[in-house]
Amino acid sequence: MYWLTDRVFFDGKWLVLCALALAPWREGLPLRVIGPGAGLVLMLGSFLQLADPLFLIVVGLLAGLVVKGIRHTEPALMLMAMGGLLMGVPVNGFTALMAAKAKFPAPLMAALFGSTAGVGCVSIAVSFSAFFHLAALLWRRLGGRYR
Repeated sequence: MYWLTDRVFFDGKWLVLCALALAPWREGLPLRVIGPGAGLVLMLGSFLQLADPLFLIVVGLLAGLVVKGIRHTEPALMLMAMGGLLMGVPVNGFTALMAAKAKFPAPLMAALFGSTAGVGCVSIAVSFSAFFHLAALLWRRLGGRYR
C-alpha cells in the first residue's frame, strides 16, 4: 500500500506542481509553439520511459508556461481541473493495476512507471493548479460579496 501511494499517486506530482508554479512567464510568449512542444516532449519522454526528476521538472516548466499564459476564466479552470483528473487518474490507475498484476518486480516497475509518469504527473498537477485557482476565484467572489 505504501508503494502504491508513494510511487503511483504522489511521486512526481508535487515536483511537477512546484515546477509549474515556478515557471517564468512574460507577455508575448509564443504559446502556439510552446503548447504543442510541451506535448511533444511529454509524449517523447513517455515513449522513452523517462521518469527522471529532471525530465519531470522540464515538462512541469513547459506546462507552467502554457498554464500561466492562458486567461484564468471559470470555464477554462473547470476544464483544466476535470480534464486533468479525467486523464491523470485513469493513467495512474492503469499503472497501479499493472504493478499489482505483475506482483511489483523492480525492473518492470521502473519501465512501467517511466512510461506513465510524465502524463500522469502533468495532468494531475495541472488539475491541482486549476483547483487552487478556482478556490482563489471563489474566495475573491465571496470576499467581495460579504464586505
